[in-house]
Amino acid sequence: MFVSVDSKRLFPLIKADSSVAEEALKPYGIQKGDKYLVVENDKLTEQVVK
Repeated sequence: MFVSVDSKRLFPLIKADSSVAEEALKPYGIQKGDKYLVVENDKLTEQVVK
């Protein structure tokens, strides 16, 4: 699954607090222990749902 957040307002919030990203992914069925990627320019950061 691929979910894109193209928002200059929302991206810094997600980068600072992973719970913002996790809340945004809940409608897609994300669960504790699942992994997702945060992409900024050419840098990928793997996050694990807490």
